[in-house]
Amino acid sequence: MPACKVHELRKQINVTRLVIAAFDGLLPQQVNPDLMPTVNSLAETGVRFKRHHAVYPTVTRTNAASMVTGCYPGKHGIPANTAVFADHDPHIAMSVLEPQLAAMATNPETPVLFVPTIGEMLASAGMTHISIVGGTSGNAYTHFPRAAEAGRGGVIHPEFSLPVELGRADAEMLGPWPDASVPSIDRVRRVAESACRFVIPEINPELMFVWFSEPDTSNHAHGLGSEQSDRGTSEADAALGRILETLANRGDEPDVMVISDHGYSMISSAVDVPSELQAAGFVIDQGEGSLIVGNNGGSTLFNMPGAGNPEIESLTRWLQEQPWVGSVFSSLDSALKMGALPLADGMIDGLRAPHFAVSMAWNDEPAGNGFTGTAWNGSQSPVGAGMHGSASPYELRNTLIAGGPSFRQSVTSSLPSGNVDLTPTALRLLGQDVPSHMDGRILEEALADGPDPTDLPVSNEDVTGAKFQIGPDSTDTGRYFARKVTVSGHAYLESAGFQHS
Repeated sequence: MPACKVHELRKQINVTRLVIAAFDGLLPQQVNPDLMPTVNSLAETGVRFKRHHAVYPTVTRTNAASMVTGCYPGKHGIPANTAVFADHDPHIAMSVLEPQLAAMATNPETPVLFVPTIGEMLASAGMTHISIVGGTSGNAYTHFPRAAEAGRGGVIHPEFSLPVELGRADAEMLGPWPDASVPSIDRVRRVAESACRFVIPEINPELMFVWFSEPDTSNHAHGLGSEQSDRGTSEADAALGRILETLANRGDEPDVMVISDHGYSMISSAVDVPSELQAAGFVIDQGEGSLIVGNNGGSTLFNMPGAGNPEIESLTRWLQEQPWVGSVFSSLDSALKMGALPLADGMIDGLRAPHFAVSMAWNDEPAGNGFTGTAWNGSQSPVGAGMHGSASPYELRNTLIAGGPSFRQSVTSSLPSGNVDLTPTALRLLGQDVPSHMDGRILEEALADGPDPTDLPVSNEDVTGAKFQIGPDSTDTGRYFARKVTVSGHAYLESAGFQHS
């Protein structure tokens, strides 16, 4: 960013008022004084949310988009990490990464997101949002796709920036970003460097969003609670500590929200879904009339280009016979009649929703190192490694902690909350109105001037699909189920799976 532009921003902005720190894949039990003293101290003095929820599918790009838009995936337009964007190309499952998203964004009829991000909303109010993302390029791009058009704020990532000038100025001051590694310690530290030495002194945005790629990077490679995972998590905690210390030394006392994008399971068994489909006689990834398969680890999405695809009923029946299938969501009437759950019950219905969203089977078995929850996996990661993407409660339950002058002190909230609540709450903290299109809510029960949590109505709902026979030679029957909880009219998915009936 040219020096004159940076100077212009410094004249307009006086103080960083809100810091959001995302720890990719962080589980609530990892927030303890030994592993994460910085975040644990924030939890002890602020608000610890005990029933926080990710968005399904429990993958990073989908949840990052929900965090910055306040909307579920059907509304914001990022169905999964790998998905069909039918308005862009109905015949391929696209990997949601920066080159692909940037190419899609060149067409005004295929925006990356259907709704504005918090960065756009703040820019229209004369405020600035900067994200520093050490994770994947797709994650970073979803933070603020229209940063250049907004005219202020943006995203810094190791591979690109929005706008381009922002990343150039960061690199001129600090040098190039380090290569990716496991654990991702060098990039974790570089996020803090960018925050402390460039963004805070040169731009000082009202909202600074930092994203640490640990413990996710190490969980995938070495498993939950591994030495590598603990080391990466501890380094990320220290990086946040440095950022907060830098702000404190300037006299700033921002509100701070610590969040993760999803939880985790341990892989108990693995399946090559495309190979299994082909062995069963299905035609995949060959355009019109075939099945387009989007593999997302703990979930697999299917699209069927062409009206009246003859494979709908045979695919539904085949999925019901597979031991690795935990639940099936669909938008197709014939599949629903056979027992699939409506996409709306997973909060994933919308313009880019798949025809089928299949969550892997999960259970409550020990995952090692004191963690619980195992699941089937559709990726190439080995048994024993960490994985996410499914509708398991261990992947849908994730981390949220808040502290600072605007929040209550030393309390634990048992009210359900979710990643979709991040932007509505952030807007309230920054003095902005919350648009009515958002699915999330303001977490008023956590605010210093908020209502008593017992005043907010909570209701639970179990949804079940039609009963079906488990296999052609079996007398057993079962149903898919989805468990949801609602607070003041705002719903969260707790889990989805299979039950014998």
